[in-house]
Amino acid sequence: MPSYQVTFASLDGPQATRFTFDDDAPLEVQVPQVVEEMRLRGLVIQGAPDDELVVLWNGAEVDLRRSPRDLGLQVARPLELRMRPRPVQSHTIVAAHYFTKAGYAGTLLGASAATVAWMIGLLITDISRLPLSYAALDLLAALLFGGITGAALHGFSAYRRFQPAATAAIIGLATGALGAALGAGAALSLRELAGDAPSYGALFALRILAWMLTVAGAGIALALLTTRRASLLAITALFAIGSGLFAAIVFNFPGPTALWQGVSFLTCGAALGYAIVAWPLRSGRAFLEVEAVERKLVGVLAARTTVLTDQMQTPIAAIGRTGRPERPVAYAWFDGARVVVTPVEVSPGATRGAAARISGTPLERAVLLGDGESVEVGETRWRLHVVGEVA
Repeated sequence: MPSYQVTFASLDGPQATRFTFDDDAPLEVQVPQVVEEMRLRGLVIQGAPDDELVVLWNGAEVDLRRSPRDLGLQVARPLELRMRPRPVQSHTIVAAHYFTKAGYAGTLLGASAATVAWMIGLLITDISRLPLSYAALDLLAALLFGGITGAALHGFSAYRRFQPAATAAIIGLATGALGAALGAGAALSLRELAGDAPSYGALFALRILAWMLTVAGAGIALALLTTRRASLLAITALFAIGSGLFAAIVFNFPGPTALWQGVSFLTCGAALGYAIVAWPLRSGRAFLEVEAVERKLVGVLAARTTVLTDQMQTPIAAIGRTGRPERPVAYAWFDGARVVVTPVEVSPGATRGAAARISGTPLERAVLLGDGESVEVGETRWRLHVVGEVA
C-alpha cells in the first residue's frame, strides 16, 4: 500500500507527516482513521468546532466516497487536510420540474436547420438545369438534411458548454451527412430491389422506410458523437423513426409536394434537436444557466446550460466580450439535494478579482442553494435550477 505525505495546518504552523493508504478503499473510511491517529500523536488540525474536514490533492478537493485509485492519486504529490466552515443554508426551494433553455434552443435549431436544408434543396431542384435523377435528388436532400442539421446541433452542444463551436459544427456536418447518406443509400438499394414498377402500396412502404432510415441514420450518427449509452441511442432512434414515419405520411398529402416536404423536414429536424440536445438534459436535477451577460438577457438560441453533478465542480466566472468565461471566482456542484457554491480561495498576496454575489450578497463562504437563486459575477448573472427526484 502506498505511503502519502499528509500536510495540514496546526496551531504551531504548517505540519507534514506520512500515512499509508489502501488504494482500493474509499477515503471516507480511511481519513477518519488518519485523523484519529494524528490525535493520538498530539497533532490537531487548525479549525473551528463546527468546521468540516476536506481533503485536497494537487489543489483540488477530492471526493471522499472514492478510492485513491479511482481518483488517480499519486504519491508524488501530498494530500492536504483542511478544516473549512460548513456551507450556510440559503433556502430549500426545489422545483417540481424544469425544461432548460438549451432544450428549447436545441429543438428550435434542429427545426430551423432542417428548414434551411429544405430551402437549399428546393432551390437546387427548381433552378438547376443539371440532368439529376430522382435517386440523386433524394441522396442530395439526405446529405443536406443530415449535414446542416448535424452542424447546427453538434455546434450548439459545444457552444453551450463553452467549447469551440466552429470545430464541433464541422464535425457534426460531416457526421450527420454521412449518417443520413448511409440511411438514404440503404433505402435506395431496397428501391432498386423492388423493380421498375412496384405497386402503390409497396412504393408507399418504401417511401416510409426511406424517411425513417435517413433520419435515423443522421440521428444515431450525431448521438454517437456525445454518448455511448444504449438508452440515449435508443431514444434518439425512436424519435428519428417516429418523426420519419410522420414525415413520410405528410409528404403524401394532396397538394404541392414541395410544401409537404418542407413540413416533413422541419418536423424531423425538431425531433432530432429534442432527442440529441433536450432529452439528455432531462436526467439532470440541477442546472446552472447563463441568464445575462453585460446586464443584457441571453436569448434562447444563445442559451448556455451546464448540468451540475457531485462528480465535478463547475466554475462560475464573468463572461467576457469574446463569449468565453474569465477566471473563476466560485465553484458549484450538486450534493444530491442542494447546490453548493463556494468561493475560490485566493493565495496570500494574490489579487482578488470581482467577487461572486448570491442574490446581491457577497459570497464569502460556501452556501447551500435551491431553485431560482442567482449568482452574479461582475455584469454576468447565472441562474440555478434545482428539481426534485427524476421519475
